[in-house]
Amino acid sequence: MCSAIIKALDLLVEYPDLQEYIKDFNRPGGFMFAPEPDKQLQARLDNLLDPHGCHSGGSWGCLMRGIQAVLTGVVTREQLLVRAAEEEEHMNLMREKNDELRKARRQAEEQAEEQAEVPIEEQVKR
Repeated sequence: MCSAIIKALDLLVEYPDLQEYIKDFNRPGGFMFAPEPDKQLQARLDNLLDPHGCHSGGSWGCLMRGIQAVLTGVVTREQLLVRAAEEEEHMNLMREKNDELRKARRQAEEQAEEQAEVPIEEQVKR
């Protein structure tokens, strides 16, 4: 999520009005269910930060609150960069583990296929 926040902040550099909106936002319903006067700003944010409509309500709210934390000074960009690097390191570790699991599964399937090809009498002798 940290890398998504950084990318969003980079996009928002050219939109000070959207930055102010996010920075000062604290309305009922959160970012996903903004009151009617905010619909036009929300549409601009959607088009800029989620042009393909991939965010769920929860991920959109997390993204907006993360941006807000940086804009209000609660979190620094440098802290986000450190967290993003940690997230990437964790994801790489998980990818490696998944690759190992896939390899072990393939080996087990191959062994099962080889055993299925051996006649039952031969399997019993082993």
